[in-house]
Order: sequence, then structure tokens, then C-alpha cells
Amino acid sequence: MADLYCCLKSIATIRFPDVRLNLLKALKLLMQENGELLGFGDRSGWKVIIEILSSIPYSSLTENDQKIWLESFHPGYTEDSHHSSNECSIQFETGWPQSSFQEGFNCLKLIVDEFLSQFLASIQLIAMLFDCLSLYSSQSTDLNIALTSVELLWKVCDGAINSKANPVQPSSTEEILHLMLTRIFQLTVDQRPEIRNCAINSFFSSTTAYSFFIRGKKYKAIIQDMVVPWFRLSEEKMR
Repeated sequence: MADLYCCLKSIATIRFPDVRLNLLKALKLLMQENGELLGFGDRSGWKVIIEILSSIPYSSLTENDQKIWLESFHPGYTEDSHHSSNECSIQFETGWPQSSFQEGFNCLKLIVDEFLSQFLASIQLIAMLFDCLSLYSSQSTDLNIALTSVELLWKVCDGAINSKANPVQPSSTEEILHLMLTRIFQLTVDQRPEIRNCAINSFFSSTTAYSFFIRGKKYKAIIQDMVVPWFRLSEEKMR
């Protein structure tokens, strides 16, 4: 399987639109027929697939928006070294045709609906999945994809926390919640009202619904670092 993952990464660097579009179709077929063989956790093939899928919406962002996104979630990352303080899913940044957005999102939705349990053994892999969803939420090529991606952020979090087949440890639950909340919070100030409203509703609903999973200090940090600044910003905009 290692040879297969290397081939996928190599093909993803080819910048012909038809090659990349066919790659996404092949990825979907691979998952539909043999997704369970891609493994579990850090050593699985899911990392390569998420890297490829993440690069599609990332390539559509302006240079400034790319910088803002990286600084928000991967402050130590540089494009030259592809290195950060935590794993970043951006590897193949350019050359994706517009038609690839729907194909890429279909693959991503298939992962969330059918293969989320194979991610739960690795917080790093879950973080990469959250990254991928936040990028599809941030892109402006397809509004429906962006809206659905916001909803899927919550679905991934809920699925991970409430999984009976692969129960998550309490300490990991808190980290998963924080990963999800930080990414949804970033979307609460999106310029598009549809995305902003969806993110606001999701943020406050999830903060309330999962409050008993978050310890005192972490919950206090969420209030001080996210909720209070958001209300201040909203008040300034109203003025």
C-alpha cells in the first residue's frame, strides 16, 4: 500500500487539469471499493488522501487568505519547508480545475459518512480532517459546498465523541472539541452572511451542547479568547 500512496502523491503534483480530475474520480472509487483497507490512525493512507483533498480549496484562496488561514491554525508552517508545529495538510497548492471542487467534496463527504471510525485512533488525523473541512468552508467557488462543510465540522466532532465502536479518551474529547470550535469560530467572521450565520449557530450550539466535556480552564479560555472578542467585534460592526 505504501507504493500506492507514493503514486497518488506523485500524480497529484501533475498540473494537467484532466489528470487531477481523473485522480479524484479514482480516489472515490478506491474508497468505495476498498476504503476499509486504507487502515486506521497515523499509519493509514488517509493522510495522503486528506492532503490531496485539502489542496483543492486551498488553491482557490487568495494569497492573503492563504496566509490568514495558515497563521490561524499552523503558525509555524512555511511553504518552502512544508513544516509546522503540528501536521498541516497542504501539499499540492495549484493547478486544480474548478470542476474538481465537487469531485473533491464528494470524496470528503464519503469519508465523513462512511470512514470516520478509521480516523479516531489519531488526533493528528482528526485535526487534518477538520482542516480540510474548514478549507472547503472558506472557499468561495461553491456556496453550497461551503455551507455543508460547516455542518460537517460539527458532524465529525459529534461522531468522534459519541463513537461506540472506537471510544475516544476524555482528554482527547476535549482536544477534538477545541479543534472543531477554533475552526468554526474562524468562520463566524466570514464575509458571506450565509456562512457567517451558519457558523455562529453551530459555534454557540456546540459550545452549549458539549459544555460538560470541557474542563473549567479550557471553557474559560473559550469564553475569553473566542466568545468575548466575538461580541466586541459584533458591537463595533453594529456601530
